[in-house]
Amino acid sequence: MLARWFFEGAGRGRPPDAESAAAVSVALRDALTRARADWPNVAVEDEGYARHVGACVGDDPDPAGSLERLHLVDLYLACACLNRAPGAVATFDKLYRERVARGLRRLGPGSDLGEDVWQNLCTHLFVGSPDGGPRIATYRGRSPLKHFVVVCSQRLGLNDERAQRVRHRLADRLAREPPADERGPELGIIRQRYRAPFETALRDAVAELPARDRTLLHLRLVGHASTGRLAKMFRVSEATISRRLSGVRSDVWTAVTRRLTHELGLRTDEIASLTRALASQIDIAVSVVLAPDTREKLRR
Repeated sequence: MLARWFFEGAGRGRPPDAESAAAVSVALRDALTRARADWPNVAVEDEGYARHVGACVGDDPDPAGSLERLHLVDLYLACACLNRAPGAVATFDKLYRERVARGLRRLGPGSDLGEDVWQNLCTHLFVGSPDGGPRIATYRGRSPLKHFVVVCSQRLGLNDERAQRVRHRLADRLAREPPADERGPELGIIRQRYRAPFETALRDAVAELPARDRTLLHLRLVGHASTGRLAKMFRVSEATISRRLSGVRSDVWTAVTRRLTHELGLRTDEIASLTRALASQIDIAVSVVLAPDTREKLRR
């Protein structure tokens, strides 16, 4: 069955001959045995793995022989991460976090692996971006998975300069909007007075969100992914994504107002004024919070 699934995954239908089928079965069974010995807590079904390897081989003129050149055990973990098998991402974290940190340090000073950088990499690899699907799906096993992951992280690091320019524009917009003369001097005064505690409360509220919700906000507000694209990435309907986004925004704003009320002792009328002054900026402000390097610019 392994050979049949492999050749179907490669788009070739049935095995061309018994010898090829036997060679493929032996190679895949050996890889499955080694992978499961290395990572007993990561479960991938035989069929899913065989089809995944077949898709990686594709139209190679010697599909059976090509297996000798592939890193089949690494493809097991890649397949598990792509399909979100239990334990896969935790195993990936344990294996590659330190390797990625060393790879980023080679880019120069300031290229450290913070938690936000690691989460961005995991999102890039396992969820995808507005421009494409999960990057781990492009891993074909022709090199060790560790090399693939480090290269991906370094490319993200090198692309970060462009992302910083986008985030700086968001910071500028937050610093400028809404102008006091358009919304009244009272609201302008309130906005200036409570900007610092508002930023602190917002940062804390976003930090307390589940990682999945932070990823969703980041993709929507920083990555500018459409709800249709997000629906495909999270494998749900567009209506579900819209409801989830609305719910996350509501959770953030509720947490912010609760913190400001408790910590500043504001009266009801002051909270109402603060809400009018700041609520319309919540998406812009969250975008900046999700991009921490812009906060210093906001204080200038």
